[in-house]
Amino acid sequence: MWVDNIEDKSNNGTRENYKTLIEHLRSGQNCVAEELRTMAPAYRSSIEAELKKDVEDLKVTLRYFEKDLVKATRNVLSRPDEKKKIEDHLLLNCVGYYHMKSPQTQAQ
Repeated sequence: MWVDNIEDKSNNGTRENYKTLIEHLRSGQNCVAEELRTMAPAYRSSIEAELKKDVEDLKVTLRYFEKDLVKATRNVLSRPDEKKKIEDHLLLNCVGYYHMKSPQTQAQ
């Protein structure tokens, strides 16, 4: 199962995407969760701890998108997501680019 924006609080702050993710994980399904905020080390640590608290024996593997603003921009422009305004998505990419700190880039 794929969950985008696990911290989505647009539905009156109910974290429905997070709840859906937890339900699927508890039922033994492998899941992929995309969350822009995992680029920040503090958030990454806190969400991993929360997931492991909510799902017994959970194994979390973090994978990172390539840090390439040009490719990210081309991606948004070539296949716009109807749920998001293109301008908003481009802004997210720009902000995310400057805040991205994967464990690999931190070690350098």
